[in-house]
Amino acid sequence: MARSMNPELYRATIIGDIDRFIRALEDRENCLVIVTQVSPQGNTVLHIAAGLGHDRLIEFILRNNHDLVKVKNSKSDLVFHLSVSAGHLFTINLLASSLRQNEFMDVLKEQNKDMNTALHAALKKHHKEVAFSRSMLIQKCRFF
Repeated sequence: MARSMNPELYRATIIGDIDRFIRALEDRENCLVIVTQVSPQGNTVLHIAAGLGHDRLIEFILRNNHDLVKVKNSKSDLVFHLSVSAGHLFTINLLASSLRQNEFMDVLKEQNKDMNTALHAALKKHHKEVAFSRSMLIQKCRFF
């Protein structure tokens, strides 16, 4: 993940505009370039969209680049860390439903550089509805 993100792709992702996002991709020779483009914080387009709760854009990205769900940014945050930190319950469920059960369990166990899992991130931001959602409770039950 060394390439900085195309500014037009970044803007489209920030505002959640799928049409603009697709146009930004069409300007590139190969749509796979999306996987290597990151923001200055090391965020992929999926990190950005998940942190902002742009669910329609997330669905589009996942259909075309599912592996981005497992990519970490410069703080070792997965997209789940950012979506739970922001309190986006629907986004969390959307991301969770895109993974097989064993993949989902692995993602929930991942820690960032601060040694926080997604559950920790939810609780630190006081998002109790996220922390006690079905998706997050699966993780909690495995620790007890």
